[in-house]
Amino acid sequence: MGDIVKARFGAALKGLVVATRAASVAVVAVAAPSAIAWAQEVDTPEGSPEQAPAAASAGEAGKDSETLTGDWGGLRTDLSDAGLKLSGFYTGEALGNPRGGIRQRGVAEGLLEVDLDADLETLVGWKGAIMHASMFQIHGRGLSSNFVGNQLTVRDIEAAPSTRLWALWVQQSFANDAASLRVGQLPEQEEFVVSSLGAYFINGTFGWPIGMAANMPSGGGAYPTTYKLGGWYHTGRFNDLRFDDTGRSLADPLSSGAPRQHQGNGGIYGIIDHMLWRRPGTEDVGIGIFTRQMIAPPDRSAMPYYGEVGLTWKGMLEGRDDDVAGIAVAYGATSDRLSGRDRDANAFGTPTAVRDHETAVELLYRAQLTPWWTVIPDVQYIIHPGGGVGLPDDAAQRIPDALVVGLRTVFKL
Repeated sequence: MGDIVKARFGAALKGLVVATRAASVAVVAVAAPSAIAWAQEVDTPEGSPEQAPAAASAGEAGKDSETLTGDWGGLRTDLSDAGLKLSGFYTGEALGNPRGGIRQRGVAEGLLEVDLDADLETLVGWKGAIMHASMFQIHGRGLSSNFVGNQLTVRDIEAAPSTRLWALWVQQSFANDAASLRVGQLPEQEEFVVSSLGAYFINGTFGWPIGMAANMPSGGGAYPTTYKLGGWYHTGRFNDLRFDDTGRSLADPLSSGAPRQHQGNGGIYGIIDHMLWRRPGTEDVGIGIFTRQMIAPPDRSAMPYYGEVGLTWKGMLEGRDDDVAGIAVAYGATSDRLSGRDRDANAFGTPTAVRDHETAVELLYRAQLTPWWTVIPDVQYIIHPGGGVGLPDDAAQRIPDALVVGLRTVFKL
């Protein structure tokens, strides 16, 4: 394979340059689609070198290509034939909260994800084995953590800027692929608690639900239906949310300040994905509904109940079968222990907003402009950010409900 890689390297570099130029055009198209349309209408003299786009002449990315960077001069295909698949995505977005939250601000953020998949049988002769590795780099400033102050994070890519390994595992199949064993670093978001229809939305809670993050340390027929039932358990020790080790409220000035301890924490969840209507002759074009519900112990879980429901319509517009429109609502109830602690604080003379719940409503449209380019405008409304917590400079005054608007663009590299 080494000779093939060497032979393809120069062509791959040329392809990457072409793809970079294509990406620049794609970004400009977000702001000025009319300019792109005008450029496509300009006549080029027959026989001119400019008649065929550079990307097409190089066998690289065009509007019908599956990826922005194309085949890298044939290198990508050669690696795939040898058992290696390298892929990536770049997500960039701008958003802001023109109303509500702690204060109003606009931000930009992005995520670069790189994935490597290896067919170990093709690569080294290890029958029935595959390997997967992925890493990401996050940059930008989060709107929820810095300006809105809510728990149902308005973006699924919001996190502290970092570069890290996301997943690394090896899977061995048995009995003609009837069973398999996977060992390694397995992100919960990829394996558990996932709704396939909820994944269309970009508020973070519709991916990794706040009903899990808030309660764990550091965070067949014409119309098919999928049901999932599961649970989780953490063996660590958890603080009581209201009482200290003597039975006093933690808001009491005479409290020891040491929370009562509980051994372990857990919860159960259920998920339903259902197609209400499917266009004849298609697999997933149509209207779908989903819901996800979770419960956990209220004495040690900040959000003992979490629920969400949403509606999606794939192919709503004629000729746009890959586009998705959707609306979804997520609700997280604050623990009675936390609400009681807030009431205790008021009773002991410390004015404090009493937390009760947080609700997020999201409306979006995912426009698949090319196989490698998706643009997603969305609007969200956050009710009781932070569960109704007080402002940083006035604990008795709740953070105002927030309106968030944004535009995301995703490139499949």
